[in-house]
Amino acid sequence: MPIAISKSKTIKVSADQLWSILGDDFANVGEWARAVDSSAVNLEAPTIEGADIGGRVCQAPGFGAINETFTSFDPEERSYAFVATASKIPSFVRNITNHTKITPIGPNQSKLEVAITADTEGLRGALVKPMMTRKFSTTIDSLFEDIAVYAETGEVSEGKTKALVKAGR
Repeated sequence: MPIAISKSKTIKVSADQLWSILGDDFANVGEWARAVDSSAVNLEAPTIEGADIGGRVCQAPGFGAINETFTSFDPEERSYAFVATASKIPSFVRNITNHTKITPIGPNQSKLEVAITADTEGLRGALVKPMMTRKFSTTIDSLFEDIAVYAETGEVSEGKTKALVKAGR
């Protein structure tokens, strides 16, 4: 049973500025996203064409350790995709993928599109599907809020600040 969530948001910075944060500085999402406690380059992920790294490793509340490995990375199109595996995702939830694309819509405006897909299997998968759908949706919403504040102001969002305080940092 597939899960598919796709959302977009206008961010008030150039596509190049947004790509610098999301693409070029991919491994450092933990610096500004509330859904991520910490992040670093995944040194074990093979590098793919167009990327300097193969992916990242994140610690995220509710998901635990997450390995995100690129399946595509295109700086010219300002897009990438990765497959994610997480220590706290049950085995009946599989094939979690993220597709991200940035499109210029003006000199200081970009459209950020994020799509998350996953598959659930069996009765337990059917039972957990609504909860996973909500979790993925709220994760995208918080990502949009956090990246808008960070990209537009250079500061972390109120949500990230609260997450840092909660984590004791």
